[in-house]
Amino acid sequence: ETLLRCSRCTTASLTVTKTADKAYLACKACGADYPVETDAKVCSLLSEEANTAVKEDIRSFWGDLFKQLYAENDEKITAALLAAQLNDLEDLFVKRHHLATVEMPLADLSGKKVLEIGPGGGGHSCLFRKHGADIVAADLTPERVFSTAKKLDLVVGGRGIAYQADAENLPFRDNSFDI
Repeated sequence: ETLLRCSRCTTASLTVTKTADKAYLACKACGADYPVETDAKVCSLLSEEANTAVKEDIRSFWGDLFKQLYAENDEKITAALLAAQLNDLEDLFVKRHHLATVEMPLADLSGKKVLEIGPGGGGHSCLFRKHGADIVAADLTPERVFSTAKKLDLVVGGRGIAYQADAENLPFRDNSFDI
């Protein structure tokens, strides 16, 4: 991916490397490897700075909250169910003049590159993709990344991908996004 940069050295781009049993993104400059979960279409781009006790507490808190709020829905999610949920979410946002529809009019998102940091259960990211945005979602919490990736895969329109990444050390090249 041309938008990615190494989380460790922050200068080099990453290349896809595949072996018989795994896939990963590799940095030729510093030797960092970032594992790719090919079935889930998720990659962890965490650097060593994301492996602190504080970051683990954050992952644990948000992971547990995710399990309480979204895990049951994710177990039964289908493209049709997600489409209905996105329609309800959009109606709610429009009626409440929510930031996602006021400051970023959905009709203007087609073809735009959008970064969402902290996608939660993936609702906003999927709504943006539904309206044609090329969405990149980044979250520190693996449960939220897997959930968002699963849902993005069910949405028609635009493109979407989710990464496990640290918002304090984003693995993206400068000026990669429109929003």
